[in-house]
Amino acid sequence: MVLVGYEVRPRVGLGPSALGETARIFPVIDASVTVRRSAGCTYRWFRGGVLILAGNGARARVSGSGALVWMALDAAATPTEIAHRITRIWPGMGSADVSSVVGAIETLQSHGLVAVDAGLVTSRA
Repeated sequence: MVLVGYEVRPRVGLGPSALGETARIFPVIDASVTVRRSAGCTYRWFRGGVLILAGNGARARVSGSGALVWMALDAAATPTEIAHRITRIWPGMGSADVSSVVGAIETLQSHGLVAVDAGLVTSRA
């Protein structure tokens, strides 16, 4: 399935309920929130994206901006810090757009791959 321009493809037979999307309310993503990878997720980077195994056993293939956000989340960070990390890690891509980062975070969050916490202090990007 394609969501907000970020491709997240569940593995065979996994629907929304298997990815934990039912009846969940998410905090608003803005510059004050801290984002981190969800506990129990393992991943493998491959050409063009990231294959993620969530703690609940669901599998997702993430590409585009979602993959860049995932790879930049080696430590918890705000969306602005993530955009700076992406720009620093992949300088040939130009500067990362914070609104694209926020869209990717929302998509990853809707699939239970990242957690968003309000009010946490993060390390410097």
